[in-house]
Amino acid sequence: MDTGSFGACDWVVWQKTPVINNVLDHLSSPPGPSKISYACTDAIACFSARLLSEPIIHALASWMPQWEDGALNWAADKGMRWNDTFGEFLHGLLAVHAYLGTGKEGDVRLVIVMEHAEKLIPELMVSLTRLAELARIDLCIVFVSCSR
Repeated sequence: MDTGSFGACDWVVWQKTPVINNVLDHLSSPPGPSKISYACTDAIACFSARLLSEPIIHALASWMPQWEDGALNWAADKGMRWNDTFGEFLHGLLAVHAYLGTGKEGDVRLVIVMEHAEKLIPELMVSLTRLAELARIDLCIVFVSCSR
């Protein structure tokens, strides 16, 4: 099979991402037993905790920063930042979970898909593997990786 400019491993990961997105889109569409909100991020682009937390919080909250508004981060409570420390990221996940749980759909499941997980710095890998335990919310982390 011709992988073009991709290496064999890159092609496999590239092919997995649309499949994972399609499955999560299908599972998150109503009706379902719970509301599913998900974020897909790439570990290659997340070489610091700050670069990891912002896109995840924004995607889970379905927030798109607008340039005209100063590209503000999502904040359930005005002025709160979720990207300075891992503890703040944890509080951000709790805030997103509470925000999504308001209204009819109280049962919310958060899913974080981490592509190229082998590129994560070790401190983040350890923290992410224990994230659901620390947050005590319905949270699933999917690590997508490829080794040669």
